Amino acid sequence: MFGFSIQKLLILAAIIGAVWWGFKWIARLDQLRKAQDRSKADKVGGGTPRVEEMVECPGCKTYQVPKPDKSCSNCGRLL
Repeated sequence: MFGFSIQKLLILAAIIGAVWWGFKWIARLDQLRKAQDRSKADKVGGGTPRVEEMVECPGCKTYQVPKPDKSCSNCGRLL
């Protein structure tokens, strides 16, 4: 009843192979899904956010991104 036979060993090998192949298939699907998410995020522009340096206005003491004319949007002083 609990002895080893060729049929039992072949069925065991088939079950182990099916489980191993299933894990490979799931990992491959996960890898493809992550690649699609990355490419979709790149197309939308959702990659890493752009970082801008902020400077303190000497007049009103607020931090702002410097504009091309170098003036404060709150008080109008030069940054």
